[in-house]
Amino acid sequence: VKKLVRIPVGVNVLRNDAVGGVAIAAATGAGFVRVNVHTGAVVADQGVIMGRAYESIRLRETLRSRTLLFSDIRVKHARPLVAFDLLDEAFDAVKRGKSDALIVTGAATGRSADLADVRAIKERMPHVPVMVGSGVSPEDVEAVLEIADGCIVGTAIKERGEIHRPVDPERVRRFTEVAERLSPRIVPPRRERPAYEMEAPQEPMAVSRPQENSGNDSTTGEPEPLREAAVRSPRSPAPPPAPIEDVPQP
Repeated sequence: VKKLVRIPVGVNVLRNDAVGGVAIAAATGAGFVRVNVHTGAVVADQGVIMGRAYESIRLRETLRSRTLLFSDIRVKHARPLVAFDLLDEAFDAVKRGKSDALIVTGAATGRSADLADVRAIKERMPHVPVMVGSGVSPEDVEAVLEIADGCIVGTAIKERGEIHRPVDPERVRRFTEVAERLSPRIVPPRRERPAYEMEAPQEPMAVSRPQENSGNDSTTGEPEPLREAAVRSPRSPAPPPAPIEDVPQP
């Protein structure tokens, strides 16, 4: 998939195998891992699910992976084991769980998230990316992206809007048209690489030091040339440090 698309590819191992997700991401170079319960504990149809932030973070460090961790806040089809303030829960996921982004969902698949919750989290932590993880459709994506930094879409692009049906290309087209209009940077235009960018690195070259002057050239009006410039191959060794006597004195 990574070879076919130009957008980041992520991993989500259900129901809450964060360690497996990090391992897959490290092996494949996936950009992010979605973790349904990263910190805290919830009661779900599978029973009590505990967050495993410590394990996934340590594994990511051990594997030296740069994959990002996207964690759900009150994930769908689950309820917190104990009453806990939403903003405190989000704060813990970022500060203690080291989450790189947060996901807010509705109560179930295809159900809309509460945009008031999304707004509250963004106001509390404006530097943290917050995404809506369920219930987004072409009709409300504009309102969602006015608050959230992104969204995760599944049900809305299936035939008749039913999650168990195949993907409907027409629904995909309608959705992407709206999303690209609102956020044109989502899919940057493809650019053919010029020939000079594909050439092999050349041998090291150096540009001699020009005569020192100040301001623009008096005859041509051109800006003052760079005092010194050098281009060297990535395989070339770094130049030796300048002798101490050449260092300008304050």
